[in-house]
Amino acid sequence: MRLSCPVVSSMVVPEKDAGSDGPATIVDCVSLIMGIHNLKSISPNSTLSELGLDSLTVVEVKQSLEREFGIFLMPKEIRSLTFARLNEMAEKGKEELASQALSVDDGPSEELQLLLSVIGDEASSAQPVVCLPAAGGWVDVEDEMKAGPFLFMLPGIDGTASVLEPLAKNLKYQTMCLQLNYRDIGETIQDMVQSLLSHIHSRLAPGAPFSLLGYSFGGLLALELALELEAEGREGHLYLLDSAPIFVKLWVKHVMGSNEKKFEANLLCRMFSVIAPHEATAAAVSKLAQEITPMKTLDEKADHMFTLLPVLKDRAQHFRAAAKMIKFRVKAAVGYEWNPSKRIKSHTILLRPTSSAYEVEEDYGLSK
Repeated sequence: MRLSCPVVSSMVVPEKDAGSDGPATIVDCVSLIMGIHNLKSISPNSTLSELGLDSLTVVEVKQSLEREFGIFLMPKEIRSLTFARLNEMAEKGKEELASQALSVDDGPSEELQLLLSVIGDEASSAQPVVCLPAAGGWVDVEDEMKAGPFLFMLPGIDGTASVLEPLAKNLKYQTMCLQLNYRDIGETIQDMVQSLLSHIHSRLAPGAPFSLLGYSFGGLLALELALELEAEGREGHLYLLDSAPIFVKLWVKHVMGSNEKKFEANLLCRMFSVIAPHEATAAAVSKLAQEITPMKTLDEKADHMFTLLPVLKDRAQHFRAAAKMIKFRVKAAVGYEWNPSKRIKSHTILLRPTSSAYEVEEDYGLSK
């Protein structure tokens, strides 16, 4: 190889040899790479990520699908594959498969399924404020020196406290999660902020300093709440956990996709898989998607879905409300614009993973 620079790595996608000893189907290929010897031992509707697919394995799966079958998928698409979907793909010809491969416009099923897996029950998710156990324990006393200061936590787009519980257990605060699923909280960021302020005021003494922690979508609320509390003359601390306006907008635009009707259908199909895993076969989910996508409203789509799940009729209202609230928050984040003329005076700390699925600045654009 007479090149002016070294080749770090390369791969040539060869013609598929009909007589090769490679895996017979894409199901065999993926299960072999992931070390799954008995497909009956796993749920066919679990995503590959949920089954343990890591960043190194996804590269191996990607290269094997390209090399052995001429199938080209993005890493995000591979992570959201299920073995039910792989079986469907294995039954189709390569040409048909290429036209039906997953795309970003079909919606990020993995993210939606994770969101819906923490919906919670009717009683707990409807509470505006949930006290979370912390490292120092919860002690409702006036003397902060004994009990520790208050920390108001704002959850992600799922709106529930459950995701933040493991973190709260390691913090020396009196931790309160301001949940987002209660009635009349509003549909815009500003409406939500005004509603949440009343819960903060009822628990924070006049002029007392504040501490806010916002996770993902909750970071947008935390930023606006900090501005409101600073306008009252308070000082405080602000913690943004994997959150900033630019970053959250990128994420929610990915979640929403390019078509609102498809997003609603995808949201309900993922909900179907979460709340009725035994009924949610690949064929049933595909049929549901085809039936509800043309429907005009989310309520119509949800009504149709629950006609297929009479056993859950008593909880239908709760799940329908959860889907609507998630949609409202996604749209609120998409339409949200941070005013660059406003400045947060409080000490602000961004906590973020070492790598991100999106191309953003190291500080998520917070310094702008």
